[in-house]
Amino acid sequence: MTDYQKRQIVGALPTGTNVIGSVKITDGTETATVNASNFLETSPEHSLKGKTILYDRANATNGTGVLRTVTAGKTYYLLEAGFWYKATTNNAEGKLYVSNANQPILYMSAKITATYWVSDTDHAELTYPHPLPIAAGVSLWVSASAGMTVQGWIIGWEE
Repeated sequence: MTDYQKRQIVGALPTGTNVIGSVKITDGTETATVNASNFLETSPEHSLKGKTILYDRANATNGTGVLRTVTAGKTYYLLEAGFWYKATTNNAEGKLYVSNANQPILYMSAKITATYWVSDTDHAELTYPHPLPIAAGVSLWVSASAGMTVQGWIIGWEE
């Protein structure tokens, strides 16, 4: 038997299935199959069905604010992170970061010149294609340098 591109099909499909082939994504979070119509179909194992989605928000003005500290014995799966800022000083900085490693997830710097404007407002959001796991006890923070107010938010779940 040959396929539509005249390639030889070596073995028959298993009885009772319409699957031509399948592949396991290397990180193990999804499987993908090619159906009888040669379309790739994915099936995420990290489905949100049955999950309690958590929305956390924190503010910081000239300092820091804790968005969430992951519960002991659990892992937090980050789906989205974002923040907005209002700055009244040039080169003021805002960050949303994972505290244990002090690694920024989002970073913004205001560019203000008093000659043209006296304040600046902007925002940033990041949605992850796969949930970002964060270990128990780790905190997510927002920080704002002098002359800046930041409001950050995160969306995810714990299990």
